Amino acid sequence: MTSNDNSALDPIMSVKKPAYFPTDSDMVSCADLSPGDLRKFIRNMVALHKYQEAKECALTAKEKFPNSKHVLISLIEVFRVLNDRQTSLGYSEELKTKFPDDPAGYKSILNDLLILGLEDDAIAFLESCKNIFSQEIIEKHFSKYNRFFGEKNLALKGEQSLERTWQVISSELKSHITNPFWNQISSYSDYVLVGNDSGLSLNTSDFKKLSLLDRPLYVHLNGGNAKFIQMRNETCEPGFKDLIFGEGRFVANADGMLRIPILNLSKSPDCLLYGADSNFWTDLIQLENIEINVKSLNEFKFSHFCRENYLHSTFSNNGTLSRRIPTTGWLAISIFGSILNLKGKEMRSGKASKLWVSGYSMSLPYMFEDVSTDQHDHVMERFVQDSLIEKGILNCIGSRNS
Repeated sequence: MTSNDNSALDPIMSVKKPAYFPTDSDMVSCADLSPGDLRKFIRNMVALHKYQEAKECALTAKEKFPNSKHVLISLIEVFRVLNDRQTSLGYSEELKTKFPDDPAGYKSILNDLLILGLEDDAIAFLESCKNIFSQEIIEKHFSKYNRFFGEKNLALKGEQSLERTWQVISSELKSHITNPFWNQISSYSDYVLVGNDSGLSLNTSDFKKLSLLDRPLYVHLNGGNAKFIQMRNETCEPGFKDLIFGEGRFVANADGMLRIPILNLSKSPDCLLYGADSNFWTDLIQLENIEINVKSLNEFKFSHFCRENYLHSTFSNNGTLSRRIPTTGWLAISIFGSILNLKGKEMRSGKASKLWVSGYSMSLPYMFEDVSTDQHDHVMERFVQDSLIEKGILNCIGSRNS
C-alpha cells in the first residue's frame, strides 16, 4: 500500500503566535468556513488559549464535515491540548480508518499510545505498520519510532560522544581563557539552560533552587521563555546574568529584533549565535537604547567540535541520506558542560557549580508531535538527558510533560 503523501499532516502542532486573532463574534461564522480554514481558525484559538471555544468549533465542524481529514486532525489537536488522550486516540483511530493510505493516522495512534503509557501496544502497532507501508514510507515517517524502541545502548553511545565533546572543547577553551568574553562566562557559579516549553511549571522547591543560586548565568535558548523569565524575576534577587544562545534566525526576526522579551532580562545581556550565517545576524542585531554584547560562535571552533563528535546517524532528506546535527540544547549542554569541566568543578557534587535545565526537555509530545524535522537525533538526546539527570550531572528546575 502506498501513502497519499499530499498531507504530511502531523496531528500536533507547535503553538505559535497566530497571524489572525479570532474574536468572540467569530464563533458565529466559524461554521461557514471550509475544512482547511477551520483548521487554521481552531489552531489560532488554541494559540490564544481559547480551548473550550476551539473544542466547540471542532465538534460543530465534525457534524458538518464528518469525513474531513482537516477536521479530524483539529479534533485530535484540541483534545490533546485538553489532556484528553483517550478521546484523541479515538479520533486517531477514525483518521486511520477513513484515510488508510495516509501515515498521519497511524503516527497519531502511535503518539497517543506512547503518551498514554501503552508502550507494548505501541510496539505491536508499529510492527503492523511495517506490513502496510513500503520501506520508503517507513523510513520517512516511522524511523524515529524505530529508533526509540529498537536502538540498544543508545544512551551509552550518546554519553560517550558527549564526553568526547566536553574533552575537546575544554582543551580548546584553555586557549581562549584570557579572552574577556569567555573569561567572564567562566566566572559564574551555575549555568541554567532555559528552553521554550510554554507548559513549564515551577513549584515551591523549584523557586527555592533558583533563590539559592549564588551568581548564575541564565542561558536562554533561541527565543527564550517569557513565562520562566517572569517567574525568575519575581523570585530572585539581582545578581544573575542573562545570555541568549541560539541560531540567528530563531533568536531574532528579519529586522534584527530579538524574539525574547529583552527588557525583562538583566542589564547588558550577552548574545551568542551559531550557524553558518551567524556573522550576518551578529551585525543585524542592533538594539536602540539597550546595551547588548553579541558574539558569533564562528570565532571559535566549539560548534564544529559538537558536530564532529555528535553520535553518527542519518535521516532521509528528500531521498538523500544526510547526517543528523545537534539541537541548540545539545550544543548548550556541550559548551557549558565543558566550561564546568575546565573549571575543575565536579558536577556530581552538591557543593560544586552545576548545569541546570528548565523548560528544555526531549519530552514525548515534543519529540513526536511538536518537531517536524528529523535532522536532529531527538531520541538519542532524550536518552542521554535522562541518564545525565539520573546521575546528577544535569539538574532540573520545573517539570516536563513525560
